[in-house]
Amino acid sequence: MQLSRKQLVLVVSGLVLLVLVGYGLWRLWPRLTDPYYGLTTTITIQMDEATRTLLKQKIATAEASLAAAERAGEKPDESLYLVIAENHYFLGDLVPARQGYETVLDRNPNSYVAWNSYANVLEQMNDLVPAGNAYRQALSLMQTEEYYRDYVEFLQEHYPD
Repeated sequence: MQLSRKQLVLVVSGLVLLVLVGYGLWRLWPRLTDPYYGLTTTITIQMDEATRTLLKQKIATAEASLAAAERAGEKPDESLYLVIAENHYFLGDLVPARQGYETVLDRNPNSYVAWNSYANVLEQMNDLVPAGNAYRQALSLMQTEEYYRDYVEFLQEHYPD
């Protein structure tokens, strides 16, 4: 089969276009599939290995307790979710900390402590709009000097105007 010059140019152009579209999708794929793309997901925390090991053990123990309660068909101790989130945050693992606080807040949306801690994690991740919303939610539930101070520091740091 003999292709005319015009047909050959069209086929080659189509193949080039297909390669360019494929490359573009390949480059965009992380943005499309990673909900935390572009956010800070870990921070470096200076601590001795004994402390790091202890925090990891606390996480493992809390997760094992939750799994055991689930297997037994019992209602889990809600504070264990907070323990998991807090210890991930102390280790600098922001994604599991965020997910842990989201679990806490799904189960207890009136937990002002969890809202403020969640806001801290979001701020560390540089997810600023949700962080501001979380700080305001914590303040709507409990107006304490500490929460006002956290929110004011957040605003001064990220929105100095």
